[in-house]
Formats: sequence, structure tokens, C-alpha cells
Amino acid sequence: MELRRCANDFNMMAERLQRYERELKDSSAAIAHELRTPLTAAGARVQGMIDGVFPCDASQLKQVMLQLDSLGRLVADLHAYSLALSGQFDLTIEAIRLRDLVQERCDWAQPQLDAEGMVVHNRLDAELDLSNPRAADAARNEHVLSKLRALCCKSDNISAGFG
Repeated sequence: MELRRCANDFNMMAERLQRYERELKDSSAAIAHELRTPLTAAGARVQGMIDGVFPCDASQLKQVMLQLDSLGRLVADLHAYSLALSGQFDLTIEAIRLRDLVQERCDWAQPQLDAEGMVVHNRLDAELDLSNPRAADAARNEHVLSKLRALCCKSDNISAGFG
């Protein structure tokens, strides 16, 4: 009976390991693709400037910088993900007012949002009772707000947006 249970446990562990290896291969391919895209775009732009296809001016360099910023964000996300997987993802829990945090990020991004013709309304108090402090990590919440802004804007020219 003990031997059978041990064999079943071993088989389940082997199946989990195979599934983990498949997921690791799939995620590695996805990560490589995500990293390759901005790197390729930046390299092509620089090569175009070297070859005289694009003028070597501030406008072109800004396009390269946007791609490098995108690459930097992907690497930072990958680093955070690896920390979370290893159980080393540190959170700084403190009392924050989510509505105030959202308003601060909106105010900070307002010039870029205005340039895009976007209007943001912070209606957290009206829809949810979030005016009281909550235990949360302000920096991680700011990061989430940056991601939400990026999803809404779908525009690299205001990549500094909320964060």
C-alpha cells in the first residue's frame, strides 16, 4: 500500500514537472517575442539613420528612445515577475487613500492626457467608499495605474503617463 502511494505521488510529481517545463518553454518564447519587438524597432530606426533613410535628428532619436523605454518596462516587469515566482517580491504595506493616489497620478499625467485629447474623471468616492485609508503598497498601485493608463491610451508618445 505504501509503495503504491509513493509511486502515485512520484507520477503526479513527474506530471507537474512536465507541465511546468512546457509552461516555461511557452513563456520563454513569449518573453523573447516581447523583448525582440522594441529592440528590433529601435535597431531598424538607428540603421535607417545610419543609412540616410531617416534624418539623424531629435525626432528620430525620440522614436528610438520610446522603443528603449518600452524595452526597459518589459525588463522591469520580467524582473518583478521573477521576484514574485521566487517569493522575494517585497511589498511595502502602508495606509494609503486610493482615491488620493489615483488623483495624484491623474494630475501628474494631465499635460500628456490633454495633448492626447483625453479626459479622466476620478469617481472613486462616488462609486466606491475608498476615501478611508487602506493597507496597500503605494508603489505597486502606482505601477498598476501606469499599466491601466497604457492600456487605455495605446500610445507610446505618453509612455510616462501615470508613472
